Amino acid sequence: MSQVHEPIPTREPRFQCIRCGQMCQDTRGLSNHQAKCNVDPRFSCKFCKKMCSSAQTLYRHEDKCKAIRSAQLEIDKINKLENLSISLQQREEEHTRFQEQILEYQKHIQDMKDVIQELKDIRQTQEQEISTSASTIHRLNHTIHQQQNRIESYQDLIAEKNERINHLEEQAKEDRKIIFDFAFKTIELRKQAQDNQCF
Repeated sequence: MSQVHEPIPTREPRFQCIRCGQMCQDTRGLSNHQAKCNVDPRFSCKFCKKMCSSAQTLYRHEDKCKAIRSAQLEIDKINKLENLSISLQQREEEHTRFQEQILEYQKHIQDMKDVIQELKDIRQTQEQEISTSASTIHRLNHTIHQQQNRIESYQDLIAEKNERINHLEEQAKEDRKIIFDFAFKTIELRKQAQDNQCF
């Protein structure tokens, strides 16, 4: 029969440091701890400026702190890239919206041109008729003038939208360049991090 080994019970820490409250399992452990605890911290972490009481404690702390800081830098870079991507997407959506508005304005202009042509045809017909009154011709001319003014207004709006689209396209080019540069730098940093881990 194979013997069943019962697990060795671990002792609960019973000795407490009066300075920091840390619990130790025996007096030897408490003495070792107090030898370090009673020393004022004079070793500063170069990453977070935390003070440690010994070089060994500082070395262990900096090893963890460096990894945390590197991970946070990676997260910050990824967040920045995501924000730039969102901004670029918003500009592209605005660009599309402006293009749709321009198409709509162009349709209105074409409709108004058709109306103007129809009014011109009516005016020509009225002029050819002997019974055409001067008041009718004047009214048609006034309506044509109003339609022409509206066409000029829509043409001004189109010019403004085209200028805004050009500006958005320039911004989109800059954002794409920034995203590419950040992505390239992130790849280099990750490669450097992998190379450092290999060492």
